[in-house]
Amino acid sequence: MPKHRGGRAALAVIGLLLVAACLRSAITSVGPVLDQIGAATGLGSGALGLLAALPLLAFAGMSPLSHLAARRFGTDRMVLVSLGVLAVGLLLRSLPVPGLLWFGTLAIGVGIAVGNVLVPAVVKRDFPTHISRLTGSYTATMNTFAALASGLSVPIAAWAVGGWRTAIGIWIIPAALALIVWAARMRWVPGGDSSVRGRAGVALSGAVDVDHGRPDHAAADSDVDHEEVGHSGRSVAGRRVADPSATVRPMWRSALAWQVTLHMGLQSTVFYTLVNWLPSIEADRGVSAATSGAHLFIYQLVGIGAAFGVSLLMNRRHDQRGIAVLVVSPMIIALLGMLLLPQLVVVWVILAGMTSGSSITLALALIGLRTADASATARLSGMAQGLGYLLAAGGPIAAGAIRGLTGSWLPEIILLLALTVAQGTFGVLAGRNRTIG
Repeated sequence: MPKHRGGRAALAVIGLLLVAACLRSAITSVGPVLDQIGAATGLGSGALGLLAALPLLAFAGMSPLSHLAARRFGTDRMVLVSLGVLAVGLLLRSLPVPGLLWFGTLAIGVGIAVGNVLVPAVVKRDFPTHISRLTGSYTATMNTFAALASGLSVPIAAWAVGGWRTAIGIWIIPAALALIVWAARMRWVPGGDSSVRGRAGVALSGAVDVDHGRPDHAAADSDVDHEEVGHSGRSVAGRRVADPSATVRPMWRSALAWQVTLHMGLQSTVFYTLVNWLPSIEADRGVSAATSGAHLFIYQLVGIGAAFGVSLLMNRRHDQRGIAVLVVSPMIIALLGMLLLPQLVVVWVILAGMTSGSSITLALALIGLRTADASATARLSGMAQGLGYLLAAGGPIAAGAIRGLTGSWLPEIILLLALTVAQGTFGVLAGRNRTIG
């Protein structure tokens, strides 16, 4: 039991990072063994693309509903429920029972969707003066476990009893650990679901007061341009808090919210297409499954450092337009390299990993940086991730369909290049120093 403030703060951070560890590994473990799944189940490239996209479709369906569930049951309780659903989905997906591969994958998507939406709101609520730093920490943790899942899938499938089923099911272990620690966090860290709630149902009191020193500009700087979408709110302990009696206008009426949403969706489309199909792209060029799995591990590993790097660049910056351009540049070079000099695939994998790791950090940070309070953050998170992942779900499906129709991966690489340029464009628009709410 953490009796002192430092212990409670540590538990708050550890719980957050353990949740982050579960938000990608269940998905990235599939790509390296996707061909094995197809061989064992008889699924073709189109069906495998749909299987890879199923979690993203669940993200799209559940993300807009997550903040409504948080309003009804509490943010922390819904995170706990999401971890339980994720663990059940991981178990079901790994069982050799017809239909459970699809049902378990859908459950995994539902569980991750809720965590995706609510974690940024928890960061905004509990660490309002260090949004960029905490976002960088949890996205780096997310990327670390995503990298481990990618790199270990093929070796586990080769050595473990159960083969690929064990390789994609073993990630129930961190999910169960996160479930236990989050339950302890709810019990011993003050605030959370017992605090004052706004209309989105998230706690707004900032009960975990662990930040000191100069405040992050997103929370403390008053010299920002406000694009009114909601209410003016009131102030509690120097922070802006939603006024429950005020009328809240929908996020979809804000141009800035759409810019954040499209940036989120485009970066997710590129990432999930590559993480699911990169091993198959390399296999068509004669690369072994073990080597392509190692390349996917490198792709994810590079993203860890990139996530930290971009979070440092964003720290106390009022404007993220230059960062948005910097983030997409390595991916543009990488995709051009895959088209023109495919033999240097390791170089292109490293560059692509730099963009993927930094893109998700920027996308999630913008949700908090472009909103005035945790209530607005939860609503924008639901919109950005709901519509964004609906867009992203088309990536793996389109990749499988294009490969089946043309017999080549070149059209998909060209499409990813165009999407990356669009991502940078919307990142520049969303990076302007403006605030919703």
